Amino acid sequence: MFRVRRLEASVFCTTVVPELAAREVENDVMVGLALRIAAVPTSAPNSVFCAVEAEGKLVGAALRTPPQLVIVTALPAGAARAVAEFFRNIADVPDGASGPRHHGRDVAACFASFRGGRLEHASDEILYTLPELGALRERPAPPGTARLATDADAGVLTRFFAEFFREIALPHSPDPAEYAARAIARGSAWLWDDGGPRAIACCARHMTSGSAIGPVYTAAESRRRGYGSAVTAALCRDLFASGRKFVCLHADRNNPQSNDVYRALGFEEVASFNVWTVA
Repeated sequence: MFRVRRLEASVFCTTVVPELAAREVENDVMVGLALRIAAVPTSAPNSVFCAVEAEGKLVGAALRTPPQLVIVTALPAGAARAVAEFFRNIADVPDGASGPRHHGRDVAACFASFRGGRLEHASDEILYTLPELGALRERPAPPGTARLATDADAGVLTRFFAEFFREIALPHSPDPAEYAARAIARGSAWLWDDGGPRAIACCARHMTSGSAIGPVYTAAESRRRGYGSAVTAALCRDLFASGRKFVCLHADRNNPQSNDVYRALGFEEVASFNVWTVA
């Protein structure tokens, strides 16, 4: 018998996040979001944090930041139904779920039955990690240099993010202009500049010891010149220099070019992450 218990963000971070950190790369999205929201609650109002328990022990977790899909950890058999029922009981049945391996699918399938909808596989992602700075394989740098994005780059960042969101076509993409403004304010966006911005790599979130990169995007007219690889490497070096213990990222399994770039840089495949929607 599973119990799904709603927690305040701060309590979730002190009681659940330390358990999830044992598999920090697999749980990078949930851990990073939870830490950010706990630090700045206004960044994601109406968020729902859940501990999934069996016999008084934590066996999984779920997180929703409306209107985004539910994110789940790996769940024991039968727990997906309990998570889905929890959201139905609070009158909030999302249009999908995401998580490692098949676990998001199991929850989304319940949502599909509640909504009378069709389950669709929206994204099949590989989780990569760069375990240390020494694992980074230096590549020949293209012309130009890496630099932090500033307020003067707001327009080009908005364009890059709009194009990126259009290409990946995931549900509930954020407003590109707002996303750009937040990235600049946090100092999380790096550009490769060669007579103008050519590619971007962002620090998506910090976890307990590592950081996740994303999005990484190269303008269509500037591809196959090494800009994306160069700006990703520059961001990795900066994150390790700041004390992060590892860097990870998500890549579309069906995009061989981006996967080749990350592997060439030294990133290692460690897990899978899938997004399931209800149509």
